Amino acid sequence: MHLVLMGAPGSGKGTYAKMLKDMGLLKRGHLVETDRQGLVAQHVGGTAQKVEKVFKSALGGVLFIDEVYTLSRDG
Repeated sequence: MHLVLMGAPGSGKGTYAKMLKDMGLLKRGHLVETDRQGLVAQHVGGTAQKVEKVFKSALGGVLFIDEVYTLSRDG
């Protein structure tokens, strides 16, 4: 399942992991939070490794990418 949650800071986006776990939709129900720095490496070839590591750590839970718009060239 993939969802995009949008809202102002403090609007409850981060509470979805527990709610989805309680509903039986997630195995672990943990929240992994990252941002551009946690996904994009400074050297060629490093980004794929960082993305894979973060995505694997979020399996069974929720991956929250803060300020995801910074990953787009158009902003």
